[in-house]
Amino acid sequence: MFANMLDHPHIQVFLNTDFFDVRHKLSHYEKIFYTGPIDRYFDFKFSLKKKLEYRSINFVFETHEQEYYQQNSVNNYPNEHDFTRIVEYKHFTEQKHPKTTISKEFTVDYVADKNEPYYPVPNPENQAIYEQYKQEADKLDNIYFVGRLANYKYFNMDQAFKNALDLFKELEESKA
Repeated sequence: MFANMLDHPHIQVFLNTDFFDVRHKLSHYEKIFYTGPIDRYFDFKFSLKKKLEYRSINFVFETHEQEYYQQNSVNNYPNEHDFTRIVEYKHFTEQKHPKTTISKEFTVDYVADKNEPYYPVPNPENQAIYEQYKQEADKLDNIYFVGRLANYKYFNMDQAFKNALDLFKELEESKA
């Protein structure tokens, strides 16, 4: 599905490439959709005293000698355990095998250059810093900030898709 979506002459895909390593080469693009941390885009200019905070995830994989570990692809454990979620990917693909592999997701502190930021930490201080970045982002032409990190907002996946589709609709309407 994703290969088909990206198979277009106006779309180039760069894998294993840091946006900031190629940013200077992107001036010829009509639109840029940025999904990374908004503070990094602006070189942390409003985060001199305090950086925006993020949470990360540590994925721990386990293989079990049974066909299925759980009845669903994803089970959430918001309060009862050290981990927040168990994902059994085999449910997505309907794979048949006598063993199964799961991943347990443990929420951990984000540490730059050690792990990946996944979720913003919403509190009034972080929100005030984000608002400064948002004002800067709103001044830019043809650079669109999309997703959790760029909007510094927690989205469930359906909300993340809606965020992208709403932007698409807005851009389509502005062409008319």
